[in-house]
Amino acid sequence: TQLVDDVESFLAVLGLNPNKAANGKDAAKARKRAIFFYNRKTRFDMERHWERKVKPCPFAPVLGGNANEPCAVNGDLNVRRWKALEFAATRRVEVDSTEGKGVTKKKRRFLHSLSADATGKLIAFLEKHHAASSPAAAPAWSEGKEIIEADICAACGEKAKPVAETKSEWNKSYFTQLKDLLTPTIANRKKRASLSATSANRLFNIASADGSDFITEKIVSRLREASFYDWRRNASVDFNPFPQVELLLGRRIKRGKLRGELAPSCQGVLRRIFADNREVLKGVTAPEYCVLEVIGDPPRNALQRAERDKEMKERRDKRDKAFEIHNLEDTGVASRRRRVSLWEQQGGKCPYTGKELPTPLDPSLEIEHIFPADMGGLSVDDNLVLTWRTVNDDKGKRTPLQFAGGSFDTLLAYTKDMRWNAHKREIFAWGTIREDTPDKKSHYNTDGSLRVPDFGNTTRTAQLARQLRAEIMRWMQVDDKPDEAARRIGTPSGWLAAQARKSWLPAEDYTKVRNNVTHHLIDAAVLAHIPPREGMNSVRCKGIFYDERVPVQNPVNGEISYRLLTKALPELSPLPRLQQWLPANGEYAVNPVLKRRRESKTQSLGDSTFWRQVRPTEATLAQRETIEKAIGGKNTPTGESLLSTLQQMGIPVKLIPSRSELQDWLDKSTATTKADKDKLVAPLKLTDGTPVKNLWKFDSKGSLSSPIGW
Repeated sequence: TQLVDDVESFLAVLGLNPNKAANGKDAAKARKRAIFFYNRKTRFDMERHWERKVKPCPFAPVLGGNANEPCAVNGDLNVRRWKALEFAATRRVEVDSTEGKGVTKKKRRFLHSLSADATGKLIAFLEKHHAASSPAAAPAWSEGKEIIEADICAACGEKAKPVAETKSEWNKSYFTQLKDLLTPTIANRKKRASLSATSANRLFNIASADGSDFITEKIVSRLREASFYDWRRNASVDFNPFPQVELLLGRRIKRGKLRGELAPSCQGVLRRIFADNREVLKGVTAPEYCVLEVIGDPPRNALQRAERDKEMKERRDKRDKAFEIHNLEDTGVASRRRRVSLWEQQGGKCPYTGKELPTPLDPSLEIEHIFPADMGGLSVDDNLVLTWRTVNDDKGKRTPLQFAGGSFDTLLAYTKDMRWNAHKREIFAWGTIREDTPDKKSHYNTDGSLRVPDFGNTTRTAQLARQLRAEIMRWMQVDDKPDEAARRIGTPSGWLAAQARKSWLPAEDYTKVRNNVTHHLIDAAVLAHIPPREGMNSVRCKGIFYDERVPVQNPVNGEISYRLLTKALPELSPLPRLQQWLPANGEYAVNPVLKRRRESKTQSLGDSTFWRQVRPTEATLAQRETIEKAIGGKNTPTGESLLSTLQQMGIPVKLIPSRSELQDWLDKSTATTKADKDKLVAPLKLTDGTPVKNLWKFDSKGSLSSPIGW
């Protein structure tokens, strides 16, 4: 009160409750005058807050709707119908079928697409579930699953049935997602969808021809003709952008007349670099070419990080299980893992003969390029299959279409049940499309020569890469010129960068050493040599990569086999130029990589934020730690170490208890914390009665004077 002139008025405003005021000018004034009530929002305040957080529908402008139209909730009927239709048309269920009897009896496992009749029944099931007046009146999930099972029996025979979810990760994911779509929980219905109800209804009508045609191929074809997949791929960065995108290229205004424009207060690091060096760059405001490399699936918070770690563990377990099935040992060799992975993808069958393959590491087998390496094909998973060495020799430097000729449809039948993504299937069928169509570009150049497929990961990267690429397109002013953007902006895979490092750097240096920040510099130099545009990664297309056959000797029988290694042109090695300005000891005193500080007020910012210099004259750092945490941790201090810590904290010696007194206090407190870590017998006090609530935790990572530590 000594700092306030009018104490009574201050106390009146301090206790002001703006929600008691009527809506209108009085309520607005009350909210502006309220001091502490901002942290006590009512239901009404929170609902207004939630409404402001709802993002506009990204599809509304291209579908003729209002650009500010908000996204609907998942429980909206239009949204539910659209999601179920897209799922039924693009996803397949894994089926077990028994053919023949007796000696000829054989089990077959394959993937099944739903018929038009089954898709229509699923939509009808969903509408009935939505219209139910109560949960008891709604149809059960089992009825929806029976539609799938009946469709499988009708199309594949009475003995065909879906593989049990406990035996198939594919079906486990399929039925879990379908259940969430057909019979969602109340909580899931209240969550926001990624589009508005109007857009969902419009997309449903486009895909199904106003609800009259549910044939899978036609649904996908109509969506392609409407450019739906292009809209979905071109991520908008105006709303919910990743912080990395805003840091590098600026923050955009989300509402009002200037919506979509860059905020003056945050222009982005890259734009600032060009602005600060305007004279040196002769007025250039953006790069001529740009190459991106990002993490495939960056976690945005602690929960997503935990989920990612869980998925990585599941993938490792799945790989280990695959090795166990073949009674093989996973030695960590990439080629062995790739063979096992391709064998699993192909279901143990050859895509060129349809015959059963032996164990993945059988010496008669070989990894083969679908699109030949000599024609520009790269050694990426989407361009590789496992087959016999003799078949590979017969196929030679030809595409599957050139190899099969008139019996190419037979090859497609062999690959029907293989777990390939759409990109791999397109590469396998490369050469079948002669003329440009609205949904497909010709596989041939204007001079009649066969084009090289896109082996990059531009169209299949994570949302972060798409957002970053979209914002860079704006920066380089090619956002309305897709061909020019493809020519000038590239997103090569990390695998390509790794091959370049192996080709250009000494064996002991090419691997990334995480305690050496120089690897960021080397990566930047490597990526600068990887050209954009599809197919340009191969030397056949003016790229920098080529394949080389390297002899490998079998340690058991001494036989020589050959494996293909992807290498980069040696004359492009940046090492001689890097040596001119790399630090002599291979490390920088100051990390040149900019790290952005976290904005969350609820998450720990890490050691780098809380550590501080203890005394101005020393380079030692310390961090404050509660005494309960210090003595309740794994490394419980002793009386002697506690005495040393108190002395380092600068407490006068005469105020510090003796070593024996400190040890007695620790013994009593530790015994208590084992039962209840939040309670101590009595607080630690200095000789003058001052309680000690916190200790200093000194750094063990070096000091400010050492480039190895801070």
